[in-house]
Amino acid sequence: TDPWPWLPEGDGAEWCRDEGRSDSCSLKISKDTTVPTEWVMNRESEGAWTQRWTASTSFRVTAYIKTDVVAGRGAFLAVRWGVYNYPERYPYICSEKLTGTHDWTRVSVEIHGPPPPDISAVHLIFRQDGPGTSWLDDLDVEVV
Repeated sequence: TDPWPWLPEGDGAEWCRDEGRSDSCSLKISKDTTVPTEWVMNRESEGAWTQRWTASTSFRVTAYIKTDVVAGRGAFLAVRWGVYNYPERYPYICSEKLTGTHDWTRVSVEIHGPPPPDISAVHLIFRQDGPGTSWLDDLDVEVV
């Protein structure tokens, strides 16, 4: 399979087929620059990350991140409220940021409803700010 509906943004994002936590596949970011790179999932319902949400829905998202010599602000999992055609209107809600070298580390982030009134989606983000290599695997979404 491929990583759809995850969309890469920036240098060094690739679908890794030889490194994973529970299988041989994961999302990977590997780069030498300080410019941020992301994998973003901005779709929901069947075939994506969760069932359709309602205004009162809150989510806890967990995943595992592995890092190799990651510098800068690090690698992390994030969520944010999304507005169609204005995806950067609301700030990230971030997990722990991993720098340096770590084996598979569980990270978690929560987003709580009700959302602002103009929201059209909830975005999941795997981001690396700084050089190095990181992998994301075994994503789990729980309604809280």
